[in-house]
Amino acid sequence: MNKGLPCLSLLGLALLSGCVARPPMAYQQPTYEQSLEEQVRQLEAATDALFESAQANGMAIVVTTTVNLDSQQYNFENNDDTVRFEKLRTATAVWRNSANPDRQLFVGNNMQATKIGPHGSHYQTVFGRTLYQVFIVQPGHYSLVGSIYDSPRTSTPNPRTNQDIKPSKLGQVTLVEKDFTEYDHGQRWQDAQYRTETVNENYCSSVRVVSGECMSWGTNSYNVTNQTAAAGWVSSISARKVANVETHSELQKDFASFDVAPGEAIVVDGFYPEAPNVGFEEKDCRRIANDKLKCELSALYMVRIPTGLQEFRGATDPAEYGYVKMSKALANLQYRPVKLNAKPVKDETIWGETYVLKR
Repeated sequence: MNKGLPCLSLLGLALLSGCVARPPMAYQQPTYEQSLEEQVRQLEAATDALFESAQANGMAIVVTTTVNLDSQQYNFENNDDTVRFEKLRTATAVWRNSANPDRQLFVGNNMQATKIGPHGSHYQTVFGRTLYQVFIVQPGHYSLVGSIYDSPRTSTPNPRTNQDIKPSKLGQVTLVEKDFTEYDHGQRWQDAQYRTETVNENYCSSVRVVSGECMSWGTNSYNVTNQTAAAGWVSSISARKVANVETHSELQKDFASFDVAPGEAIVVDGFYPEAPNVGFEEKDCRRIANDKLKCELSALYMVRIPTGLQEFRGATDPAEYGYVKMSKALANLQYRPVKLNAKPVKDETIWGETYVLKR
């Protein structure tokens, strides 16, 4: 398996707001005069200080997993590959603190703290096909309560109106209708291209007879046409919109759960929502907005991405990239088994074993 490089993540300093003391070295907005290298150094130092301050003030560290987006090959001139990439890029598992629902973990390739704030990961690294993401969390009980992803080339159902729908004890799924842009690469015939330019020339209109000196000048203008491109086939790209559904599942039951105590650093198995991962009947859907439907869930499927201390240690040590305090905070990392309410099912996937929770 190949070791991967970590991806730097912006601090979610808001995570500690009102919970712990300000880190000893807070992130400062760089000036335009500062070099990129200096900005990176500031960010690394502030991230490092955040991990040290968080544990000292009773927060906890959770390391969990998802699929490594970059472990796959893509040809972005192929629309099938761009659709596959979009599903992987947006696939997100959502964990929630049972006592404080505002405290959530969004685990996915597109969920770094640089993009979404304190619910995102502050550091990540890869080992083979697994992406490890590191979160600073409020201690407590965390439940896997849903997933988010985009599904290009997918349309929503067309439910009947004015029907009674029995609420599901499992949960609901919200389907948001969006567009996705695909690009068709081909060739088109181009005729020869020409450009016409006006040329101005000066000429002598009157000459002194004795000396031959020009007494007056005139200007003559004429057009010259030149070929700038030969006729032939040239590459072309055309954009078109296809249907896309953003899928948000919200469980009323725990798919999986774990507990983390103040000051602990733990690693837990992650879960990846391989699209489509929701089960529902068209009759159990209703339109709640012009571009939005809500359906009662009958099942939710997630792929388990197992981990362990040995595997995480096989990835790059944060200290190798200047995160010495983060590395120290992870030194006592413990593997914490998740409690699973979902059951394994026979399903072929390159990522791991599929589990399902049904109503």
